[in-house]
Amino acid sequence: MHPQTVSETLSWLPTFMERNRLHLLVIYTAFLETYLKEITFFYTASQGHVNNTHDKTYPIKLTKVGEAYASPILKSSTVPDMLKYAAELFDINFGRNATEWVKIYKVRCAAAHNGGIATPKFLQDISGMPLSLNPREYENIGLTWDELRAAMRYADEIAALIDSKVSNYDIRILETEQILREQNGKGILPNKNKLWQFLHDEYSLFPIKRPDKNRLLSKFY
Repeated sequence: MHPQTVSETLSWLPTFMERNRLHLLVIYTAFLETYLKEITFFYTASQGHVNNTHDKTYPIKLTKVGEAYASPILKSSTVPDMLKYAAELFDINFGRNATEWVKIYKVRCAAAHNGGIATPKFLQDISGMPLSLNPREYENIGLTWDELRAAMRYADEIAALIDSKVSNYDIRILETEQILREQNGKGILPNKNKLWQFLHDEYSLFPIKRPDKNRLLSKFY
């Protein structure tokens, strides 16, 4: 068997990179989906919909009302549907960020469900949507770096808009308590004297107010 020539290697490399960028799009979509579910969960909990307030070893659970309130996002697996409800739930107009993200989401779905192949249905779904690498029927779908970066930028803007509207002190406390519940449930709570440094170093959580610190310390230690 003869080793590949340089020209053969170089001819294969663009296809590999195109597929790699497509895979990165799938991963980045998963990040956005996780963010939408987590911010919705903690936002709903912060509205007073915590079912197991006094629990110390199990994760925070929502009340039945809270579950119903958040279910269009928490129970969904389709990011465009999540964005529609998030716009209503948080009273945010995502504008072009959502419009463009929904377009590129069709490419993500083809990568995740069609093995990255341009099926007839995919080509019909993206009709009128320009792709730089413009695949023909049953060819591999690819993305350029510019297209991938644009998709990531739209997702970042969506998250930033929600953060600026929703993130608040109550949510930060709930996130802190959720971590402590998980650590306590596994029997690996950090040393009491090193707790706040641990939360900062491992989870990038910044200090909370002294009364809330004391309440959490009293609950878990």
